[in-house]
Amino acid sequence: MIRRLEWLSGDGKVLRLIGRIVLVAIALALGYALGAMLVSPQYATVVTAVGVAFCLGAILVDPKIGMLLWIIIAPYARFIPLDIQLGHGIPDLKLSRLVTLVLLALWAAQMAIGRRKLSRVIWGDIFVALLMISTLVSYSGASMSTKTALQSFWDTWLVPALAYFLARQFFSTERDVKRIAITIAVVGLYLALLATHEQTTGIILFYPEDRSVVYTAHVRRVVNLLGNPAFTAMCLAVAAPLAARGMVESKTRNRRLVWLGVLLALAVGSFMCYNRAGWAAFIASLLVMLPFYPRFRKVFLPVFLAAAMLLIVAWGAVSATPAIRERLRAEGPIAWRMQVLGTAWKMIKANPLIGVGQGNFATQYTLYARGAAYQYADPNPRVLVSPHNSFVYILVHGGLLALLPYLGFMLSAFWVTVRFYRSVRDAKARSLIVATWGAFVGHLLPAMAGDLVLFPFGSVLFYVLIGGVLGWILGEGQALIAPREPAEGAA
Repeated sequence: MIRRLEWLSGDGKVLRLIGRIVLVAIALALGYALGAMLVSPQYATVVTAVGVAFCLGAILVDPKIGMLLWIIIAPYARFIPLDIQLGHGIPDLKLSRLVTLVLLALWAAQMAIGRRKLSRVIWGDIFVALLMISTLVSYSGASMSTKTALQSFWDTWLVPALAYFLARQFFSTERDVKRIAITIAVVGLYLALLATHEQTTGIILFYPEDRSVVYTAHVRRVVNLLGNPAFTAMCLAVAAPLAARGMVESKTRNRRLVWLGVLLALAVGSFMCYNRAGWAAFIASLLVMLPFYPRFRKVFLPVFLAAAMLLIVAWGAVSATPAIRERLRAEGPIAWRMQVLGTAWKMIKANPLIGVGQGNFATQYTLYARGAAYQYADPNPRVLVSPHNSFVYILVHGGLLALLPYLGFMLSAFWVTVRFYRSVRDAKARSLIVATWGAFVGHLLPAMAGDLVLFPFGSVLFYVLIGGVLGWILGEGQALIAPREPAEGAA
């Protein structure tokens, strides 16, 4: 009897083995149950529950990793699906709404118990808060129901603002910023691959409803996942300088090759979008880095010069291809934009302070367009939604009360990075700042040719980067600032 007990308890091996067998049996049972539910009519509910639980679990384990995971999977939320449908008459609990609320609640809880301190408030934070207030006020004059207005404000404006705020609070190290850069590069990579696949095969893997897929006779309008080639091109332009910096700063050959492959994929994807503003933004986001980043200049300046010379030599053949010719010679969109901007300017002059109200550009367009003999009312309602310029969009709908905080945020955030760049001597820290400037160009240049403020995911991508960089500068980055040398002759 004693020997039997010793055998059962000796080193606990048998008990541990039994425990493992039980755990495996439970896992197999759960797997079987989950598999059975996935092939049942309720599979969408199971996918939603598992996906949301995974995201929330990641947030609770590490808020920073959870936030970056959300950014990677956010574009797929409507297709997987990860948005929680709450029934008729009740606003859906979209993944972006849920994640930002949980992150905000987690941050508040950590603040309450003393595990986290509030980051120093800067002018950029104040400008973002003012922008949210002025934009919310502009919805008071919107020609939509209160429920629709609040949902539009939440998704389009509040989620990106919360993403910026949370990035400012959670990210504070150079490693954090590098993780953000990798995340944006991952997003850019899969968007580039989807754009290239769609343009070359004509197959749309993730099709948003009611989207035109034709630019011209020989050019498809890439709509995979995001629904608009301008949106995709902007994401690629933001990712390009971060990928280029990753390649230059990599310590091993294999990593450099991986980053080079990502950058080439981004370039091909940007070209396949056939968006002229996207092309310009992609090139400009890299060119702006040349004067301020010696290691980048050493590698890429010869590449830029060789590519420019090759393009000049082969321009005749390149411009003769049907797709390139059709996109470069398309003057209709430019003429239409000039007409719409003229009408928008009339709205601005009539409502300079508070604008015409969110969503009222389309409803009031005909009224203002018919006010002058050289204007005409375009009968196509699809193209009358907005002025196709983010700055003009904000000014038309929210007036100066909205535009000034928006410009203030951009300028103040940029100025913080400039002061930090001038104050540090560390080359790698400087390279991150220069890559951020490239992302600034990649985001703002397309905004001048499209209503990218209506693209919440693109705003989140950019705002998280800016929030993370500012969090690093005001956090761990302060230790990198070189002390000022005393003036000559000072005591």
